[in-house]
Amino acid sequence: MIPASLWPTWLHITGTPYAIAAIVLDAGYLAATIRFLHIMRAPDDTENRALARQLLRVSVIYLPLLLLAMMLDAKGRLIF
Repeated sequence: MIPASLWPTWLHITGTPYAIAAIVLDAGYLAATIRFLHIMRAPDDTENRALARQLLRVSVIYLPLLLLAMMLDAKGRLIF
């Protein structure tokens, strides 16, 4: 997700503020994903549902915030 979210900055469609927001959002998403990996260690644990729901919640929040940051920092150029 990190390279894909930084792609608009590399293409000069967005600027540095978007890149900073993308890195912060990516770090939060990565942290939630790493917490979710604990399911593999103890698949029968009762906390698994909470971790799965937390990852779902983070993923649902992540994309709209990323797109909002992209819209606010867009430079008004088209790729094509």
